[in-house]
Amino acid sequence: MNKKLEKSIQKDSKSKLVFRKQNPEAQRLAEEGKRNAERGAWEDAERAYSEALELDPYHPLAMTGLSQVFMERGDVEGAEKMLIDAVRRYPNAAQAWYNMGIFYWKMNNFEEALTCFHTATVRKPDWALAWLSGGLAQMELGKYEGAEATFRKLLELEPDNTTGMFKLGETLDELGRLPEAEELFRRIVDLQPDNALGWWNLGVCQYHGEQWDEADSSFLKAASLDPSFNDQLTGVGYEYKE
Repeated sequence: MNKKLEKSIQKDSKSKLVFRKQNPEAQRLAEEGKRNAERGAWEDAERAYSEALELDPYHPLAMTGLSQVFMERGDVEGAEKMLIDAVRRYPNAAQAWYNMGIFYWKMNNFEEALTCFHTATVRKPDWALAWLSGGLAQMELGKYEGAEATFRKLLELEPDNTTGMFKLGETLDELGRLPEAEELFRRIVDLQPDNALGWWNLGVCQYHGEQWDEADSSFLKAASLDPSFNDQLTGVGYEYKE
């Protein structure tokens, strides 16, 4: 999204409020389109979303839903145009910005995705998913200090969000702050003793910290809970003993 468009949207957000009188039939059709999309019936979804937009040209669910249909059939330009139209029409809607962020994420444009996720959190500061997505985008960009702050904000909102704890732990590991990362993964396995990935990541932190016996125990615990980790034991869990 270029700077000119961004400024235009910001101007719109200050200069006008959008009041919508919902069309019940358009809403019904948009929800029908969503159900069709969820089951992979993209042609039916497109038909329902399009009919909804004929009744209500700026229906938010139909606009974002139709952009998803465009993405599924490879019409990237059509999808982007639909999402830009949505944020132009509803500049204060966190969902519209979040949907645009997901679009850019799928295009591997993590800078633009981060901008959109950040805007979503400004519009809706208590939206944990938007904070999580912003942190993930920062990780993809190697912005680990920013990712740390973002994941910590997520955990202020949802202290027991294990995905947030996982990602914060991985971020701290990248920053070389192993004791803090280890503490987070210990908290995860305390909350969820059967979480194999939590035990594995705890082992990785211990491995990086040259705590060989502790790492050994954590790796074996992970493998006992999830046999798929067995293939990784020789290469990671025991190689340092040779």
